[in-house]
Parts: sequence; C-alpha cells; structure tokens
Amino acid sequence: MADQTNGVEELQAAIELRHLCKSIHRKTVFVHEKMKTNETVWSGYVQVFELIGHPDAQTCYAWRHTQTDGIKILTLLGNHIVTSAQRAVQAAIFVGVQPPASKFAKDVQLLTRRMRKTRKALHGTDIKIEVLDALIQAAAQLIEDIQERRKLSPAPVQN
Repeated sequence: MADQTNGVEELQAAIELRHLCKSIHRKTVFVHEKMKTNETVWSGYVQVFELIGHPDAQTCYAWRHTQTDGIKILTLLGNHIVTSAQRAVQAAIFVGVQPPASKFAKDVQLLTRRMRKTRKALHGTDIKIEVLDALIQAAAQLIEDIQERRKLSPAPVQN
C-alpha cells in the first residue's frame, strides 16, 4: 500500500502559495465518493491541515487529482459548508474548478528552479557558502552606495 501522507510538503507549499498562510498537517482521510448508481466518482486520500494566520479559515483540505494533462493539486478552505474531507471532495466535484494560484506562484517556481541550478553549479566548485554570502553582501552594499551617490550628486545642466 502506498504511503498515505506522501507529498504532504508539496500540499503545504500549495496551501502557502494559494492562501498565503502556513499550515500544520493534522490527519489523512480516505474519501470514496460515489454516485447514486454506486459508480465511483473519486476515491483517494485527502490531507487535512490546520491553518496558521489565515484571516477567514482554520482548516484546509488538500489532495492531488490525476488528470489527462497531469496532476492537479486541489486545496479547499474549511467553512460552514465544507466541514470534512468528504464535503471538500463533494464541493470540488460540484464546483468543478480550483481557485487560481497566487499571483506569485510563477515567480516562486522560477526562483526555485534558479536556486536548484545555482546549487548544482556551486556544488562543483570550491567556493564556500560563507565566501559567496560575503560577496553578495559586498555587492549589495556597493549598489546601495552607488544609489546614494546618485541622489547626492547634482543633476547635469542642460542648455
């Protein structure tokens, strides 16, 4: 049997991006949603999270759904209607859409890819992290100094 909590970190990252808050994994619930004809609509594990710092919700239900074009991560906030993992799945099926990802999602994905590439590149060199950090700080200070000098220098006179 597959690990029921596999991918919890990925779901937590999706919650943080979509709902701009942190979460704590509380439990895993198996949901098997059927139609009246006993035909399975969806079955799988739903992860239940407690939200930290969300202004309107205390609970979030999250899971992966495999589609023809790949895997989709669904996250639904708990409310007076969505009170369980079963209800979250029912709501997702009823609505048929997922709220759009955070406007920062693409930036975070790009940054993550760049960080991976940078780590790989640095791994093959003899540069120590402390030296790289010192170089970055020195460059930042240099940029700040240049910007400060530009503010203090008089604007060129045009004839």
